[in-house]
Amino acid sequence: MNHNYREYTMEELAQDSSFIRWAKQHPLADHRFWEKWIRDNPDKAAVVEAAKSLVRAIDFAPKTISDDRVDALWEKIQTGQHPESATPKQSRLRLLLPLAVAASMAVLLIARFLLTDDTLSIQTTIGESLVYTLPDGSTVTLNALSSVRFDPDGWSENRSLELQGEAYFEVRKGSSFEVLTPDGTITVLGTAFNVFAREGAFKVVCFEGKVRVAANNQSEAVVLEPGMGVQLTGGTFASFSAGKDPKGPAWQRGLFEFDNERLSVVFDELQRQFDVLIQADSSTLDSYYTGFFEKDNLELALQAICWPKQLNYSINDRIIKIERTTTNPQ
Repeated sequence: MNHNYREYTMEELAQDSSFIRWAKQHPLADHRFWEKWIRDNPDKAAVVEAAKSLVRAIDFAPKTISDDRVDALWEKIQTGQHPESATPKQSRLRLLLPLAVAASMAVLLIARFLLTDDTLSIQTTIGESLVYTLPDGSTVTLNALSSVRFDPDGWSENRSLELQGEAYFEVRKGSSFEVLTPDGTITVLGTAFNVFAREGAFKVVCFEGKVRVAANNQSEAVVLEPGMGVQLTGGTFASFSAGKDPKGPAWQRGLFEFDNERLSVVFDELQRQFDVLIQADSSTLDSYYTGFFEKDNLELALQAICWPKQLNYSINDRIIKIERTTTNPQ
């Protein structure tokens, strides 16, 4: 290693791939180097601890991420625009860094990721998945273009957060835990469940324990057990069997499954995962699709969707045009 780490600030240390591996106790980390460096530089202890707190607050999607990918994510964070200068689209796509706020961290970082009313907002951008640990040890995994917002200071008295988008929760047992969405509220004590809340669509699937789901426009609630799901359709709940998967929702593993879902919903997810714009006529978007796509390859994902629907696609930069190959309605 040829880095002069003595000259590094807390932020620079937290961006270094070797330091990140060591702070996260990665098996490939050069533990001997960092332990010796810390012994040899005791005056840097406060900087090291602050950088460790920052790194450990970030837990990217549960899959291998290269050093280049980590560096790219940090670059997005550092070059994020302020709300007053961002376009509407850019404002939606900003990635907000999850922080375990420590007194030793820079005031600039704290101000950037805390909202003015002292609530913390965690947000993902296109194609990103993020695992965040809440103050009580519960975890939330955010799908692309999703966000949660909560009060970290009052968390021990009120385990409640607001969700926009899709997230998988693993909740530690304790006091009541609430997830608030524009269409309904999910209440649990300790369990694992997935919530989809986007643009008027509201769906909840229980993986462990029991989940109580209440729609904002209904007085009665639905209680879900493992393998059960519920979807708000036409203002009323419709239950369905989701199957029992101990690994949680497939989207955490890069697999997006659909069962008789409108193609517009499928294409919306494709756009969130691959940062593309899809153009198709209304009859195509209103047709239904059963199948899946994987996140690894855009062309393969398009083939998986378009082939069974007898659709053609063309790609021009980031714009994808979808057309029918036959006149037969589907």
